[in-house]
Amino acid sequence: MVGAEVLQECLVNPEIKEITVVTRKPFISIEGVKEIVHTNFLDFSKIKEEIIDHDICFYCIGVYQGEVSKTKFIEITHTSLMAFAKTIESDKTVFCLFSAQGANSSSIIFFARWKGKAEEDVMQFKFKDFYAFRASYIHPLDESKLKKGWSYKLYELFYHYFKDRFPEFCISSNQLAKAMLHVALHGSDKKILENLDIRKIN
Repeated sequence: MVGAEVLQECLVNPEIKEITVVTRKPFISIEGVKEIVHTNFLDFSKIKEEIIDHDICFYCIGVYQGEVSKTKFIEITHTSLMAFAKTIESDKTVFCLFSAQGANSSSIIFFARWKGKAEEDVMQFKFKDFYAFRASYIHPLDESKLKKGWSYKLYELFYHYFKDRFPEFCISSNQLAKAMLHVALHGSDKKILENLDIRKIN
């Protein structure tokens, strides 16, 4: 969801001249977008020459803890990220990480601890700059991304009630994508942006 939104923002921004997308399966056919289908997200060495030295990297892979085992969660959240960051490490690249609210490597909460560890470990690589976006609940602009039924109505109610009253707890997918691109292009005083920081950019 987030990666697709960031892609759409890049497509309409005149400052973006070339786009490369790394994906597990083909999903786009857009002029000006280079799609790289790659299935092994633990080893990017085979595509290294195609993905190094980009000005900006948006790393938007994420998964809910309850959807996979703890081992798989660590693999997706941390191991794959480290493999990718190591492959593209460059002082020419601004690295933008889609993280999550509550990320803290010292947390006793499994989800938060590994999100925080992912942030800290990427910071150790020598990129031109690094930003982590700790979004809270993300409401998809494309409503087809939401599962239908009672949960859909619940999410709708939650978002519309909280978005103005408690902006630190929710954001639209479009707001997040716009903010990520803005920071990537123009920088930010903060390297770790909480949900409220992200919303203030828009």
